[in-house]
Amino acid sequence: APAAKPAPAAPAAGGEHHAGVKAEVTGKLEAKKFKNRKGEEKDGYAITVTSAKGADGKALDNLKGKELRVGAKAVANIASFVGKDVTISGNLFGEKGIRAESIK
Repeated sequence: APAAKPAPAAPAAGGEHHAGVKAEVTGKLEAKKFKNRKGEEKDGYAITVTSAKGADGKALDNLKGKELRVGAKAVANIASFVGKDVTISGNLFGEKGIRAESIK
């Protein structure tokens, strides 16, 4: 039988690793062009964070001022929010982006 996999390491204290962390970020949504892994330009969305908080309600100050790429597959009407200040709820992936589950 294969050896049991070691348990995943706990995230470092201080919240540097937000992969899969539920969060709510507020900021201005913009339409952007991004290069995918193949180097092709794709249309996408980004939010410049003015405030962010985790599911526990604690502020995620390290995200303030950062531009997060928005994974918007779950939000059909995201284009109608471009240029507006919005609050996006979803899962963070690192300090690079958020998979949006809802937008308001």
